Amino acid sequence: MEMENPRAERVKKVKALANRSVRQRRGQFLAEGPGAVRAAVQYAPDRVAEMYVSSQVAMRHPDIIDSVHAQGLRAVTVTPEVAQAMSGDAQGILAVVNEFHGSLGDVPARVRHVVVLIDVRDPGNVGTIIRTADAVGADAVVLAGTCADPFNPKVVRSSAGSIFQLPLIREKAWEGALASLRSRGLRVVAAHGSAEAAIGDAHGPGSRESLRLPTAWVFGNEAEGLTDAQVHACDDAVRIPIVGRAESLNVASAAAIFSYVSLLSQ
Repeated sequence: MEMENPRAERVKKVKALANRSVRQRRGQFLAEGPGAVRAAVQYAPDRVAEMYVSSQVAMRHPDIIDSVHAQGLRAVTVTPEVAQAMSGDAQGILAVVNEFHGSLGDVPARVRHVVVLIDVRDPGNVGTIIRTADAVGADAVVLAGTCADPFNPKVVRSSAGSIFQLPLIREKAWEGALASLRSRGLRVVAAHGSAEAAIGDAHGPGSRESLRLPTAWVFGNEAEGLTDAQVHACDDAVRIPIVGRAESLNVASAAAIFSYVSLLSQ
């Protein structure tokens, strides 16, 4: 049976997950589009509560449907109008996923690369940084302080499925998070535009030798960066050299640069 009524109560319940208070109350969020649904089914099938797909999209992405069946899941067929009513960003396929919460105890014992965000509030930035962290093989992403909700639809979309592929840890107190990472043998380094040391230095915390060490890179709020207290709580601070007239780099761009320089220094 194909769901045809875009005003049905079930459609309204799915659509409501765009609202943060609803997500928090129900402990669920949306994975929208083929990429996010594919990753959810592949890497977190036990978290998938519901799935909806139009017949046209099912025919275009048979690999997703095959994975759904292989995992013992069920996809409800809907009309394009119903999919659109559930989410304007669904592209004809979406899943309702139960929230998951990692802890610092989930970080692997032989950890080498962790990305820490403190008060990064733009969902697009948070999602993009999660995607980059996944791309460079980071061991975890820590969201500390008042970061954007990692289950915000824009975060999930911007992560391109990576939200399901590496530990995602929420810690209210950044002080405890940094201390815990240091206790696991990581060098805790602030990404700070005013730092004396820069990536590419011959010696010091920005040198190739230092970048080979297991590191937790710490990034601050988009507008204000890291506070003095946050920088002082880190072992070192490193900046990206800026030779043009730009005042600074977007936090997602900075995270990508630091992450790839660390990867290529190994």
